[in-house]
Amino acid sequence: MMVLILKKSNLLHIYLSQNQSNMHEEEKSTVDRLIAHTEEYFKTRQELSKLVAAEKTSTISSAVISSLIIFMIFFFVIVFVSIALAYALAMYFGATVYGFLTVAGLYLLAGIMLLTNKKKWIEIPFANLMIKNFFKDPDND
Repeated sequence: MMVLILKKSNLLHIYLSQNQSNMHEEEKSTVDRLIAHTEEYFKTRQELSKLVAAEKTSTISSAVISSLIIFMIFFFVIVFVSIALAYALAMYFGATVYGFLTVAGLYLLAGIMLLTNKKKWIEIPFANLMIKNFFKDPDND
């Protein structure tokens, strides 16, 4: 049987080294858990960002498509009303050409007005509409 005589300082040194290795392992596991949680958080944020971008894109796309459909309907209404107005004015003036020239003059006047006020009447409202649709909260529709 072998008897080991250890000094108090040696025992303390052994105890501290074991305690430090346990603390070091606990710190490592805590750091590893923190890293794992951080990675999971960033992956979740990335997925959330993708979903939000997809939602915004689909909202804007659907607004643009529905606006185009409505525009096309009104376009055809305006074309047929213009033809009817041209024939009505032709009956008034006594010649078909004068009716169509009058309607063309009205469109020319409307085009000049739109051209001179395009920023105020078209660009700014359209930009505001797009921004409003982009930042609209879907929960508060």
